[in-house]
Amino acid sequence: MVKPKTGHSIFSLGYKDAHGLNVDSVFASALKEFSVPDTSLKQARTKKSLIPHKFTVTLTGDLPVPLILHDLQTRLAGYGIEVVAHEAKINGDTDIELISNDDQILFHVDVTINKTAIRSNSKVSVIIQGLDEASLSTKKKFCADIEETAFIILPSKENRQIVSLLRSGDNECIIELSDQIPDQEYKLLDEFSSKRLQQSLGAINSDIPGIFAFYVNTQSKFFHSPKFQVVKSALKDKKVMTDRGLFNVPYQNDDRVFQEAVANILFRHQDNQRTIILVVDYRNYPLLFPYLDKFIKKGGKVVKLTAVLG
Repeated sequence: MVKPKTGHSIFSLGYKDAHGLNVDSVFASALKEFSVPDTSLKQARTKKSLIPHKFTVTLTGDLPVPLILHDLQTRLAGYGIEVVAHEAKINGDTDIELISNDDQILFHVDVTINKTAIRSNSKVSVIIQGLDEASLSTKKKFCADIEETAFIILPSKENRQIVSLLRSGDNECIIELSDQIPDQEYKLLDEFSSKRLQQSLGAINSDIPGIFAFYVNTQSKFFHSPKFQVVKSALKDKKVMTDRGLFNVPYQNDDRVFQEAVANILFRHQDNQRTIILVVDYRNYPLLFPYLDKFIKKGGKVVKLTAVLG
């Protein structure tokens, strides 16, 4: 529970409660979780008092104080320590105290908000792939549960209804152009004539409305064929993607391998203030949520592909 309070700033440096919990370390760990640099926490000059240590911390304007309060409550659950906060003004400077069951102040810090500063400009957009390998019932169930995400799928008669289902959830549909297209009227093969390739592309565009972009599989034979110029010319007014610039994590049967790959991509590149386009298999997609939450905690944003490609 977070409740209002009044009082002076007192930081009991290094105090350990009856459980051996170092409360200042708990607060420092919470700051680290939100990518607040150590230099933001400073010891302030104070008049002589029973506890001579007074600290302040400066937070960026993009980090709401309630997020830190909630994190502290989670960390301190079961220790009999109450998180108490008082805002000088709404969404402004705040005092935070950790108080024991016997009303002893264990920790007190003044929080100042620098509203002009932000922690990170990093963004991530997620694309789901691999759904073509699933059964029709699995496709329908999976798509019905997902909103505002991008999908790479092959053009096929079966997938026409999947595209319609995806679009109803405000998802972005990316059509894969590769050697793996199953239906004859949509195939793109390097032995086809220019006219035949144009017919296939025309059928894809007319039969599958609402295509957000096209993804050209660079491993396809036709991509390395002179005939690809026909496809490239036909798509000159469309959004076209290749695997270049994408961070593709193939399906992993081992959850730990997938999680390590995702963590390496998200948090290594977050420091570079860049936009990440992350491609994952639908079977691994549920494992992604904790890492997206952590990415957001550190100041990043999860955005739709539209915000990246326009």
